[in-house]
Amino acid sequence: MKRFGIDIGSLSIGTALLEDGKIISTSYRAHRQDIRSALDEIFNSDQTRGCSAIGITGNFPAANSSLLDNALCVIQGARHIVPSTRNVFSIGAEHFMLCFFDELGLYKEHTTNPPCASGTGSFIEQQALRLKLSVAELTERAGGYQGKIPPIATRCAVFAKSDIIHAMQGGYSIDAVCAGLCQGIARTIIDSLLKGRELKEPIAVVGGVSLNKKLVQAMQQLLAKQVVVPDYATVAGAVGAALLAQDNKLDVEEILDNKHGEKQLRKALTLKQSNYPDFSRGKYKEENGVEILTPPQPVIAADRLYLGIDIGSTSSKAVLINKPT
Repeated sequence: MKRFGIDIGSLSIGTALLEDGKIISTSYRAHRQDIRSALDEIFNSDQTRGCSAIGITGNFPAANSSLLDNALCVIQGARHIVPSTRNVFSIGAEHFMLCFFDELGLYKEHTTNPPCASGTGSFIEQQALRLKLSVAELTERAGGYQGKIPPIATRCAVFAKSDIIHAMQGGYSIDAVCAGLCQGIARTIIDSLLKGRELKEPIAVVGGVSLNKKLVQAMQQLLAKQVVVPDYATVAGAVGAALLAQDNKLDVEEILDNKHGEKQLRKALTLKQSNYPDFSRGKYKEENGVEILTPPQPVIAADRLYLGIDIGSTSSKAVLINKPT
């Protein structure tokens, strides 16, 4: 009996074809935000023909309630591809989690990351763009670096940018900075998920970020335990979707229709009890890379002017007023 699973992430899409529980074929590639074309190509291929069940899961903007739960699919898929492991880290573009299994391989619990991009694949992509690299180039350059690694704070994109600038000003190479980013992200993942709990070897890593060898190596060093990347690590969610699938036919339009998953939103707040300036009415211009806002009200001449300056880690702001309030 053939079963087919699809896992749509925010950056990539993975598929897995299983027959009688054995993984026959898989695919993993970037969808470049064109999820419709990627799904059309998959459903028009020979992979889905003759399948008794097709399951789909994912975390992407148009995801709706008809999809299989992504965490459940990753847990089920991880159990299937690494049945001997007691702990599994799943690290994707927007989410990461730590799964715990008992000595019989049965699920116990899992912990997910807080609502922040730090430690995710998207964070790595953001920093790669900042360094004018692709994610693959950042991964390759980090993996080949063997020298001293600069400390890079990865809990916040602003702090990461500041540390990258300081590291490069201190003479560190791009390769060293890439390695520092991977080490920092590994530390962020562990600090966010472990929370003092003990892990059992071997520890597995699945998800798209498992392709980053330097990050996996850093996790192993920080945990002081064996960390492995199993076969089919990038498509663990797709394997789980195949195993949990119930339908033998899926409609692309139904999958991408997010009306079923819309949430009721409160009305936007309005300002009623204070007089905060309406900057939208001002005039903006840019001179030598500096953004300047001129208020809509006329400037009143004054004998004395007051200048305020705020220097942040990545930008500076200045305000000129004619009298303090």
